[in-house]
Amino acid sequence: MYPYVRINALNQLSGPTKEVERHALFVGVGETNKEKLIAITPDSDLDKVFGTTETELKKQVHTAMVNANSD
Repeated sequence: MYPYVRINALNQLSGPTKEVERHALFVGVGETNKEKLIAITPDSDLDKVFGTTETELKKQVHTAMVNANSD
C-alpha cells in the first residue's frame, strides 16, 4: 500500500472570512529538515528550509509562491 495524506480544511467559524484560504501540499525531500513537516509562509527563506541546493521540490515551491502573488 502506498503512503497517503488526508487534508481536512475545516471551517471552525473562528472569525470573519475575507477571502478563501488556499492550501497546497508539496511532498518531497530537501537537503535539510529531513523527516519533518514544515509550514511555509511567503516570508520563509527557502534556502534555510530546503538547503542551498536547487532541488525540484524547492523549485516547485518557489514557483507556487511567485504565482500566488501575481494578479
